[in-house]
Amino acid sequence: MNKAIIILMLSLSAALVFWACTTDEQAPEPGKADVRGTVIDIASGNPLAGVTITAYTTATSPQSTPTDAQGVYKFTFDTDTTKTVTLLFQKSGYRDTSFTVQISPQNVTTANVAMSSRNPISGGGGTGVAATISFVGAAPQVVSVYGVGGDETAYLQWEVRDSVGLPIDAAHAVILAFSIANGPGGGEYLSPLTATTDARGRATHAFNSGIRSGVSQVVASTVVNGRTIASTPVRVVIHAGLPDQTHFTVAPEKHNWPALGIAGSRLPISVLVGDKYTNPVLENTAVYFHTTAGVIQAVTFTNPSGQGTVDLISGNPEPFGQYASQQYGNGYHYVIAQTIGENAVTVKDSTLLLWSGRSLPPGNFSPSSIIVPSLGSQTISFRVADALGHPLAMGTTISVTGSGSPWPVNIYFGNNGSIVLDDVIWPGVGTTDFSFTVADAADTVAYSSVVVNVNVTGPNGNAYSSITGYSH
Repeated sequence: MNKAIIILMLSLSAALVFWACTTDEQAPEPGKADVRGTVIDIASGNPLAGVTITAYTTATSPQSTPTDAQGVYKFTFDTDTTKTVTLLFQKSGYRDTSFTVQISPQNVTTANVAMSSRNPISGGGGTGVAATISFVGAAPQVVSVYGVGGDETAYLQWEVRDSVGLPIDAAHAVILAFSIANGPGGGEYLSPLTATTDARGRATHAFNSGIRSGVSQVVASTVVNGRTIASTPVRVVIHAGLPDQTHFTVAPEKHNWPALGIAGSRLPISVLVGDKYTNPVLENTAVYFHTTAGVIQAVTFTNPSGQGTVDLISGNPEPFGQYASQQYGNGYHYVIAQTIGENAVTVKDSTLLLWSGRSLPPGNFSPSSIIVPSLGSQTISFRVADALGHPLAMGTTISVTGSGSPWPVNIYFGNNGSIVLDDVIWPGVGTTDFSFTVADAADTVAYSSVVVNVNVTGPNGNAYSSITGYSH
């Protein structure tokens, strides 16, 4: 095996990383998470002391620690949710190593690392010319949109290597040019746009967010002996900012909820949370809920689209008296959602609900009996509601049918004799008050008895009534 092949195999050896999440008797206390591990030399297997390890998260400032004489290190983080941590391992004479791990409360994440020497073949005479550009890492990996108080700048580091994978030395330094290949177009920019590689073949620049969330792709390139070499596009995530009152929405799955007298029924209540630039807020933003009636789940955490959902559960207290809306009365009440926005300002919204009860038999017929003149017609009004006079829930079907004997009559109501209610909460024409028309269908002066049936079916239960009379 020739020397060039040996150099290629050794120089391309990546650091070996072994990590896992465990819980044991040494687990952290509630609200904390640990990352622990040992760093060794990949060739000898001996522990490496004095390795500088820097940990980055999106929510806290970077923290650093060195390995001890046995190559052991440890970090402890304050957290009540699962988070991503980026670890950067650095030691003179060794290739920097960077990777990410997941941490979670009261868990220990073990990350053991084997680092490779920067110059595996001693006695060499320097490196070759630049051949490839590799991305080392970003700190932090995620930035917030501009002007909301989060991290707006990420520092990106690149390493230029020769044809056998060795970082180029100062004698072969190149000028890297940085550009944004694609992005959300919210004013994000790079600074500086060019940088010269150092003695380790590295160059660093800043990525600055704009006012839109999304994913940007950053490319580093240079020209060597008339040939352009470029990196693979690197993704930088711009998350949205803090909640904004103008872009905060709370809404139920339906406003008319057939829950009076029922325990344990569930109604999803959803929120949509945006920042002042109309982008979804940062994922896992907490939104808190309370209600004046029933019981509601206390909190939801937003997804990447800025949305979250909790359940309102029917039970005591029902919306009567002090637990009802003082403006609209029994049956009506509010669900309130709130979170914290920019400058610790409370962002809040509410939604009005109606708890409807079982359907009463259709009634209040006016006039109270049917009298249809020969070849004439009569219109009769009626009411469909619950015991509080409120509309029934969405999906309720009201059907009107009738007959005349011995002579026929025609019944006109809704669409082919029926109406299906939408999600309505206010009584009135088309929600609780309806009418149908009976028309004589026979050219005769003889009397004919008439019966009209009104049927109600739906989420509030079924009900039935009829009205009688005659035509002549």
